[in-house]
Amino acid sequence: MSGIVSTPGSCTTGDRMSLGGVVSWMSIAVVSAQVFSASGSIMNSNIAQAASCGVSQNSITVSNLVDSTLAFSVASASTISVGSTISISQIVRSTVSIGGCSNCPSSNIQNVISFANLTDSTFIANLNFPTRSTVVSLMMLPQVTRSAVVLTVVGGASSLVQTTIAELALSGSSTLTYNDVVQNNVSLTILSASAVGSSRISVTSFSMNNSLGGFGLISSSNISIVNTNSDLDALAFAKGSNLVVQAGSIVTLRGFNGNPLPSCSSCDFTVRPSVWLSGSSLQLDVPVLNLAIANGTLQNFTLRVTRMRALSLGIIALTLVNCSIQLSSISSVYDYQLTSMPQLLVMNATTFTWAAQFIEAILPWVSATTAQVKMYSETQITVSAVSCTISSYTRSFTSINQLPMPGTTLDVQFPLSPSRCATIVTVAGLAAAGSTLRLRSTAIVTVTGAFTSNTTFFVSSWSNAFATFSSLLVANNSTVLLDLTNIVSPQLLSNPFMPLGISQYSRLEIIAPQAIFSSVWTVSGISITSGSSIFFNVPNLKLTVAALTGVGCSFTIIASTITSQGKALGNNANAQFTVTSALSSPPALNIASVVTNSGYVDVTLFATVANANLVDSLVVGLHMLNSNVTVIGPMCSLNCNNNFLVDGSLLTASSIGIRVLGRFVTVTNFNISTRNNAASITAQEIFVVGSDIVDSTLTFAIITSPTTSSFQPRSFIRSNISITLVATATISTGGRFQYSIANSFWALLLGSVALREGSAAALTTQYLSSSGAIFSPSQIPAADVLPTVLTVTGRNWESGASLSLTDYRSNVALVSSLGN
Repeated sequence: MSGIVSTPGSCTTGDRMSLGGVVSWMSIAVVSAQVFSASGSIMNSNIAQAASCGVSQNSITVSNLVDSTLAFSVASASTISVGSTISISQIVRSTVSIGGCSNCPSSNIQNVISFANLTDSTFIANLNFPTRSTVVSLMMLPQVTRSAVVLTVVGGASSLVQTTIAELALSGSSTLTYNDVVQNNVSLTILSASAVGSSRISVTSFSMNNSLGGFGLISSSNISIVNTNSDLDALAFAKGSNLVVQAGSIVTLRGFNGNPLPSCSSCDFTVRPSVWLSGSSLQLDVPVLNLAIANGTLQNFTLRVTRMRALSLGIIALTLVNCSIQLSSISSVYDYQLTSMPQLLVMNATTFTWAAQFIEAILPWVSATTAQVKMYSETQITVSAVSCTISSYTRSFTSINQLPMPGTTLDVQFPLSPSRCATIVTVAGLAAAGSTLRLRSTAIVTVTGAFTSNTTFFVSSWSNAFATFSSLLVANNSTVLLDLTNIVSPQLLSNPFMPLGISQYSRLEIIAPQAIFSSVWTVSGISITSGSSIFFNVPNLKLTVAALTGVGCSFTIIASTITSQGKALGNNANAQFTVTSALSSPPALNIASVVTNSGYVDVTLFATVANANLVDSLVVGLHMLNSNVTVIGPMCSLNCNNNFLVDGSLLTASSIGIRVLGRFVTVTNFNISTRNNAASITAQEIFVVGSDIVDSTLTFAIITSPTTSSFQPRSFIRSNISITLVATATISTGGRFQYSIANSFWALLLGSVALREGSAAALTTQYLSSSGAIFSPSQIPAADVLPTVLTVTGRNWESGASLSLTDYRSNVALVSSLGN
C-alpha cells in the first residue's frame, strides 16, 4: 500500500481502524478512531492521530513499527473521562510521540503505554494537561536499545499527574529524560529501572511526592536526579533494595536548594558497600541528610559530597581500597554527631577529605590510634573545621601508635583565629617512614623529639610556639616546617638555636616574619651535618651565627642583622644571607670573623644587603680559596663608595659575583695561569685592566659602553667572556628612538681581540624601552639598523674559538678566511 489516507471517524462505540499486512510508504491521518490496530508491519510510513475519542478508553495496537513515525494525542477538546492503551511490540528506527491537550476541559485520564522493544528509536511524551485534571500514566519499556525516551509533564493548576514507570531497561547508550515543571500534585514512581552500556537516566523534578526506589543494575552508565525542593528523591534512590552500581557508573543526586533548611529526623543517606561496587562514583548535594557509610569494603569508589549534615561510619569495620572521598558539611550542629571511629577502619591507597563545620566532628580522626585506623599505600586523610563549641582542645602527638602510618599523610586544619576555642598541640616526634603530618592553625604548639625516617612535619600557629631545641632531632631525609607567620613573640625564638641534630639530608624551616625581639638570637650549626639545611625567615630579628660549616649543608637566613661568631662558614656549606637593616655601622652583615687572616676558604655565600657600602666589606681585598661569593646590593646612592676593585690575584679556584647598580668597577689580574677563577658583575661601568685574560670566566652586564681605554684586553687564553650592554631607547621629539649606547664597541672588539686555545666570547646588546620592557627584533625600526657593518674576521683566532653576537641594530659580515 502507498499513498495518503484520511479517516474521519465518528468516535461511536466500536469505531475502529485496522491495517493488515505490510503497510509501507504511507501517510495516514487518523481522526477520532476509538480503536486503531495494525497487525502486520508499518514501514517507512507516517501515521498521525489528531484527537482521541472521549467516549471511553482508546486503544492503539501496533505489531511492528519500522523506519516510521507514529504520533497521537491522549486527550481531545471533548474529553471528560478518557485515556489510551498503547501497545507496540517492535519499534525500530522510528519515532513515537504522544501529547496531551492543554485547552481541554477537566479530565480523568488513564494511560497505559507498553513498548516491548525500542531499538534505535525515539519515544517522546509531552503530558500537557488542563486544570483540575487527574492523569495517571503507566509505562512499560522492558527493552530500550540505542534509543531515547523523553517524558515531560506540564500539569495545570489543581491537577494530579501521576507517572509510573513499571519497567525500564536501557542499554547501548540509550537515554531516559524526565522533566516536570510544576511543584505540586505531580509524582514520578519508578518501580523497576536499569541502565547498562553507557546509558543515561536524567530526572529533573520539583515534586515532593516522587518514589524513586526501584532502580536496579547501573553498569557503565550515568544517573542524574535533581530535585531542588527535596532531598527525599536521593534518599529513596539509595534505599532501593535491588540497586547495584558498578563499572565506571556515575550517579549524581542533587537535593534541596533553599533557605531555611527543613528538618528531617533519622534521614540518613546510607552508602552500602554491597551496592556501590568497584568503579562506581557518587556525587551528592543533600543538605538536609546525614551521610552514613555502612560496614563492609568499598573498592575503587569515588564519593563527592558538596553539602550534608552529619557523618557516621559503621561501628564494626569499614575498609576503603583505592577510594576517593571528599565531604563538606553545611553549617549545622549535627555535623559532630560522630563521636567515635569504627572499631576498625582500614584505608589503602585512599584519599579522604572532610571539610566539617565543628572541631568536635574531626577530633576522632585526630586522636585515632593505629589500632583503630590502618593507613597504607599513600593514603591521605585531610580533615578541617571552622568553628567549635568547646573553649579549648589539647592534643599530644607521639611517634608511637598514632597516625599517620608509614607512607601516608594526616592533614588537619583547626579553626582559624580568632575563634571560640584554642587548639593546644604538642608534637613529640614522627617516625613512621615516609609519613607526613600537617597541623594547620593551632593556637599553641610545642615541638620536641625526633623526626626521622623520611618524615615530613608541618605546623602553623597563631598564638605562640615553643620548642625544646636540645631534644629536637631531624634526621634521615626528614623535614620540619614551623609557620609562625602571625605571631609577634614566639617563645621558641627567645631560646638559643642549638638542636640535638639536623642530619642526613634533612631540613628545618622556621617562618616568623612578624616576630620582634630586642635581644639577639643565637644560631649554632654545630649539629647540622651531612647535606642538611635550615631556612629561617625572621626579617625583624638580630642574629649571631656560628659553626655553619656542615659539609654540603645549606643555611638560608633572612634577618635584620647577621653577625658571625668564630669560624661561622666553610666546608663547602652553602650560606644564603639576606639582611633587611640598612645600617653600616655596625654593619648589618658582619662576617669579619670568617675572613680574618685567610679570607674565604671552602665557602659558598650568597648575600643580599640593603646598604650599598656593605658590598665592599664582604668582597673587596679578601682572599678566596675554593669559594663562591655573590653579593647583591641596592642601587648606589650619592653617599655610597664610588670605586670598586675586583682583584683576580686574590682568587684561587673561586668565583665572585656582585650586583652594584650605579657604581664603577675595576677588574684586574685575571691573567694568572691555572687560577681558574670567575667573576660575574652587574654595574654602571666596568674597567678591565691588563692585556690578557687567562683561565678565567668573566660575565659583565653594564649600561655604559666600554672604550679602548676602559677595556684593555686584546687576548683571551682558555677563557670565556660574556658582555651584555643594556641600552635604553627613548622617543625623541621627532618620534624616533634615541639609544643610550652605540654599538661601536663591538666593532673594536671584533677587530682587535684574539681568541686562543678554545676561548669564547658572547656579545649581546639588550634594548629596553623606557619602562624597562625588553625589545624583540620586530620592535626595532628598520631605519634604526646601523649602516655600519660589523665584520667578523677571526684575526688571530685559534682552532676551537667561539663567538656569539646578538645585536638587533647591526649588520654582520663574515669573511671567507675564518678558517677552522
